[in-house]
Formats: sequence, C-alpha cells, structure tokens
Amino acid sequence: GLVAKGMERLVPQREGVACFAVSADDGPRRLAAGYGSGAVSVIDLETRAVLCNFRHRAPLHSLSWVPGSAGQSLASACQDQSVQLWRLKGAGHEEPDIEEEIASAGHQARDGGQESRLWTCVCAFPDGMILYSGSRGELFCWEASRKKALRAASVHTRPI
Repeated sequence: GLVAKGMERLVPQREGVACFAVSADDGPRRLAAGYGSGAVSVIDLETRAVLCNFRHRAPLHSLSWVPGSAGQSLASACQDQSVQLWRLKGAGHEEPDIEEEIASAGHQARDGGQESRLWTCVCAFPDGMILYSGSRGELFCWEASRKKALRAASVHTRPI
C-alpha cells in the first residue's frame, strides 16, 4: 500500500490492527495496538521502538490508556467479554502485569448459548473509574475504590 509523504508505517505485528489507543499524558507518548489474535504491541512514538508485546486469550476489541498514569496503565476489552487493567513495567521489554481483572471472560449473560456479537468497548478515567459495555448493550462502571462493577442502565436494547 501507499503511504503519503511525511507519513510512516508502524508494523509491530504481521496482522491488521483491530483497535488502538494513544497515551495523552505529559509522559512518553505511547501507542498501544490491539489485534484479532489477542496480541497487543506497545510502541514509544518518539523513538518508534516496540516497548513490549503481550497476548490476551481472545481477540482485542478496545484499548484505553488510564489518564494520569504516564503511559503505564492500559485497560483492554476482548471479544470474550473480559476487561483487564494492565500495569506496564518501566521501559523494558517485559510483559506487563495484570493489575486488575475487571470482568472475566463470559461473565455477562449470553443469548441462546451463543457469545454476543456486540463489540466490547472500554474507556478509562483518571479517577480510577473504567466504563465498559456488556453483551446486551449494557454499560458497566468499575471503580478502583470499590473493586467491583456497578451496572448502569441499558443504553440500547438491540445492536446498532
């Protein structure tokens, strides 16, 4: 494919990107790219160096950096409905630690024994709150201080 003049192609994995997030803190600018295989690559956007690679058990749907974490905390949501909070380890190439298993795989209701076809989305906030979507269009709010999710009202009753 063609890349426009002045643009650069970042290719940390040999598959198409399913989702990505860019840290917006004052710290190092980082890109997290998620893939259908469950792989995640974290790239330093200044040096273009791959800081680490790690893998989920299911395809990635959504990534969100935690604001105020200086590019050290990343929330992820997967096709199996799992939502995790990761803590990156310094500047090395070590796999990050799971800081919190916010929602485990298949924790939400399934329709007729089939996994939901809805996309699972996640959004992290600086105060420790993480919002994520459920298999039936629900919206969940996880708060670090409570260590459990609170179910919000259903946003939609059918997929969009």
